Amino acid sequence: MDTSTLLEAWGELGAIGCIALFLGFMITNLIKSQAVQNESLDKIAVDQAKAEETTSNVESILLKLLMRLDKSDDKLDRKIDTLRQDLSRIDNDLSEVKGSISRISPG
Repeated sequence: MDTSTLLEAWGELGAIGCIALFLGFMITNLIKSQAVQNESLDKIAVDQAKAEETTSNVESILLKLLMRLDKSDDKLDRKIDTLRQDLSRIDNDLSEVKGSISRISPG
């Protein structure tokens, strides 16, 4: 508002009229800003719902991956145990062969 419009309104309406105009102007601005805030809040709510869904999907994928890794670890542990048993048997057999060779050879 420029000053000439303000002075004209003051002259025609008086102080109470100008205050009423300012009050109406403030109310309309508040209503407009409230509408903008409501739109922003709606957008935030939609974005949050999408983020929650994405988080849930990622969590599900990670749990499946961890379960799969756990299963593969179990398989690997069984393979390692089998290899240790085989190595132990080979070591025992080698010890027997060394013992037999040492008894056979004189030195």
